Amino acid sequence: MRTYGKDFEQYYNGPREHHGRYINSPRAPLIEPTGDGDLEIFYVSEDGQITSEVFNLVVLSVGFQVSQGALSLLSVWDPAQ
Repeated sequence: MRTYGKDFEQYYNGPREHHGRYINSPRAPLIEPTGDGDLEIFYVSEDGQITSEVFNLVVLSVGFQVSQGALSLLSVWDPAQ
């Protein structure tokens, strides 16, 4: 995972210092509220297994992907010039 900008790494490392963790999933998770205010998350783990965990706070974020237009520019770019 990469952070963009000056000192943005602290926002990535901060939750880990408070026992938070990051979960990568190839698909968007299903989120169900539990009766006590927590959230149960159903997601596909990196090994393809459907997993369920209960959390008291969840932050969802979408990763970036390079556009096809940018890739086509890269194919004609000559770094020697």
